[in-house]
Amino acid sequence: MTGELTSVRKELAALTLSGPTPENRDRFGEMVYELEEKINSLQLQLGASSQVYRQTLAQATPEEIMDGLGDSAVVDFLAYRGDEDVLNLLAVVGYAGEWQFIDYGEMEFIREMIVELREIIQDEGAMDEDIKYVAYDLWEPLWSPLMEYIGDAESIFIVPDSVLNVLPFDVLVDDSESYLIENSNLRIIGSARDLALTPLEPSQGEMLILAGPDYDSKKLLESPQAREVSHKRSR
Repeated sequence: MTGELTSVRKELAALTLSGPTPENRDRFGEMVYELEEKINSLQLQLGASSQVYRQTLAQATPEEIMDGLGDSAVVDFLAYRGDEDVLNLLAVVGYAGEWQFIDYGEMEFIREMIVELREIIQDEGAMDEDIKYVAYDLWEPLWSPLMEYIGDAESIFIVPDSVLNVLPFDVLVDDSESYLIENSNLRIIGSARDLALTPLEPSQGEMLILAGPDYDSKKLLESPQAREVSHKRSR
């Protein structure tokens, strides 16, 4: 049943992305409605037979999320379109039993800064100071407004949205020229609801960093292990 649900969701996504065609223009709305109803029906059937799946669909109250936070903070970003169809950014911040809302306004400047930061990180010739300069320019409008509400939180759960999904929050640099990860334990999650349904404890283990491994290096490809794997795949 889960396979069928996945298939129907893909079908609905493909239909809505492609839009109406001359062949289905007259029935397009009905086709979308039928697929949505089928998805709802399959979800209800799965929910009736699976406690785990019911949990993924369950709603969580602000109180439940706050209880799941413990001593940590959560920053839930939300991209939304305003009256003039301009993309805006909002952050919902939860910490120490209180909720705060930060409206950043139009998101375009932050989007441009994220793109610039990613480009300079990927630039092999960029110096550390160059990265820090751009990272601070993004920290100031994006993260500094949050500090009033989460300044002393050691662990912070982040729920990104839109282009923030590709932002490496760890490398943001504050006004003391420290990377964000140096002072905070950051955790990226898919939804603040996860904190209420499955409490997440900060990792206490050692950190492992894989920095730009070259999987196509001549030394690696010509190793006995690589040749053995290649031989097995060719059978």
